[in-house]
Amino acid sequence: MTVNHNEDPDSQEREQFIRDIIRRKYGRDVSAVARLTGGINCFTYGVAISAVDASSNSKPSSTVGQPGSTALPDSATDLVIRLSNPESGLNEAVRVQNEVAMMILAREVLSPFGRPVVPKVYGWAPGDTGRGWTLCERLPGVPLSEKFDSLTKEAKSEVLSQIAQIFKLIQLYRLPSSIEGYGGLGFDQNGNIVTGPTSIPGGGPCMRHVDLYAEYLQTQIDLSKKCDIVQGWSSTDIPDHIERVRERLAKTAEWEKTLRPTLVHADFDTHNMLFDPEAGHITGLVDYDFGHIGSLADEYFYSICTLGDLVGPVPKYENNENQRQLASSLLNGFDHDALAGRPNKPVNWELALMVDDELAKVGVQRPQDIPAIEELSLRYWFINHLSPPYYQTKGCR
Repeated sequence: MTVNHNEDPDSQEREQFIRDIIRRKYGRDVSAVARLTGGINCFTYGVAISAVDASSNSKPSSTVGQPGSTALPDSATDLVIRLSNPESGLNEAVRVQNEVAMMILAREVLSPFGRPVVPKVYGWAPGDTGRGWTLCERLPGVPLSEKFDSLTKEAKSEVLSQIAQIFKLIQLYRLPSSIEGYGGLGFDQNGNIVTGPTSIPGGGPCMRHVDLYAEYLQTQIDLSKKCDIVQGWSSTDIPDHIERVRERLAKTAEWEKTLRPTLVHADFDTHNMLFDPEAGHITGLVDYDFGHIGSLADEYFYSICTLGDLVGPVPKYENNENQRQLASSLLNGFDHDALAGRPNKPVNWELALMVDDELAKVGVQRPQDIPAIEELSLRYWFINHLSPPYYQTKGCR
C-alpha cells in the first residue's frame, strides 16, 4: 500500500535522495519509487530499479562492503529502502547500525524455519552521515495484519503455528560471545556485533538487566521534565513513586540472577509479518528498529498486541473485568474450559485461547512460564508512562 504524495510535502526531496543513492552507490537507474505505509519511525519506500545488462562489459558496483551487507544481485529489480525520520524520537545516532545488526542475528536465528523471512541488506549508512538509510531485499507478501481477521479458524491456527515456531527460535537463540549484557547492538572496528546503546532512547550497554531499566527510568524522568504536558509531574505524588521504584531497582532480587540476555524484536506483531494469502505462509519478518538485548519477558511488553498477548499495565485493568481476566490469564495461565465460548468482545477469547494453544505446542516460554514477569511488567509500564513516546513525537501530538 502506498502513501499519497499530497500528504507528504517532503516526499520529492526524499525520492531524489533515493535515486541519487541507487545511482551513486550501485550504478543502477530507478524506474519507480513509492512510499509504503507503516510506522512513523522511518520513511519506507518500495524502489524499482533497472536490471544489469548481462552483455555489458561495464559492471556497476553491487556492494558497499559494510558489516551485514551482501552484494546486490544483478537480477534484483525490486527493493525496499528505509530512511531515518528525524522526528521519530529514536536515537538516530545508532538506529541504523542496530537495525542491521539485529537483521544479521535474526537471519541466523530463523535459518531453521524452512524459508528465508529476514530481508537481505544491500547497503546502509548511519544517521550521523546526515541521513541514515538501509537498502534491503523486498520479500514477497502483504502485511499479515491486512488478512488475518478474514482467515478461517483453521487458517488462523496454521498461521499462529508458524508465528509460534518463529518466536520459539528467537527465544532459544544463544547470543555470540561478542555480545555481552543488555542494550542495543552495533559493530566494533572489526565488524563484530557488540552491545551498545538502544535505539529506544536511554538504555545500555549494561551488564545487568536491572541497570538497563534504571537507565530507562532516568531518561524518562529527564524527558518528563522537558515535556510541556506533564512538566516533570511536579505537582503530583509521582516523584515519590519514582523514588520508590529507584530504590527497588537499586536492589538485586534473587530471581534477577536467573535472567538471560535474549534477542528481543520489540515489535513482533502481525503488521511486521509478511504473508502469502494463497500459500498461507508467513514470508517475512521486518522492522527491527526497536530490537535490542533484553530478557525473555521484555518481548511481551512490546509485541503481539494484535494477537492479545501483550502483557500490559495490570493495575490499569482493575475496573475492566474482561481486560483484568485477560491480564490474569496471561500471567497465571488460561482456564480453557472456563473461557471457551465466552463472547469475543471486547476481548477476543477465541483468538487468545488459540494463541495460547499454539505457543504451548511448540514450547514457547509464555508469560506464565517466566519468573517474576509481573514485577518486570510493573517496572516497565511505570517507567514507560512517565513520558510516553507520543508525548515527545511531533506526529502523535
